Amino acid sequence: MKIKHAWVLGLALCAGSTEAASLWPVSSSFVYQLQGTLKEHSQKVIFLDLFETSASQIKTLKGKGKTVICYFSAGSAESWRSDYKQFPSRVVGNKLEGWDGERWLDVRDSSVLQVLSKRLDLAKSKGCHGVDPDNVDGYGHSTGFSLKKADSVNFLTRMASAARARGLGIGLKNASEIVGQVAKTLDWVVAEECFQYRECSTYQPFVKLGKPIYAIEYTRYSKVKCTQAKRDKMSLIFANYDLSGVVRACP
Repeated sequence: MKIKHAWVLGLALCAGSTEAASLWPVSSSFVYQLQGTLKEHSQKVIFLDLFETSASQIKTLKGKGKTVICYFSAGSAESWRSDYKQFPSRVVGNKLEGWDGERWLDVRDSSVLQVLSKRLDLAKSKGCHGVDPDNVDGYGHSTGFSLKKADSVNFLTRMASAARARGLGIGLKNASEIVGQVAKTLDWVVAEECFQYRECSTYQPFVKLGKPIYAIEYTRYSKVKCTQAKRDKMSLIFANYDLSGVVRACP
């Protein structure tokens, strides 16, 4: 059934309806591409960069029956983004280790969500089905602020409400320590290297709620890991760190 109004889809997502399940079903195939020329992908669910992907590209993908989830960093400010200067200096903290030009944000400050709300508007205008907010685990890093797990939970709850108001789905990115507090609120989780760090089981509350786990391992293909992922109803791909769209998915 074609959804004519964004608020109808938003209500469906909140209720965990079959409409939402058809967009991101458990164990559905997916691909994660944040860089490079957009490739032809056979997978059902496609994660793409919000800023670098055009509305026409998203329209084409949706016409092929793809579910498009748009990535942006929510807990950090990236100097190369067009809205970087909209973050007040008071909310911009320490550098992210290993990531040039990127700094942690004080997610407790309402001005952060104000900027991100504009990104949600952009996601809606481009036609994204949902959004993938990254770096929401500032509580576990040296951010320059005294962030706690509760701050991330509150931040994600408020962002989810803003996403719903625009008819967008929204997921968790890593942050395994707060899964129990947000699994009911969010639609899926992207778990990077959970096999590597032996924490895949911590994401199982999503599966128990009928929501997908999109797992990414930055290593060579492993049949053993694929078997484990299938057993635990996780979707698993093996990718390069550059996330240029070159992946190998489990059968």
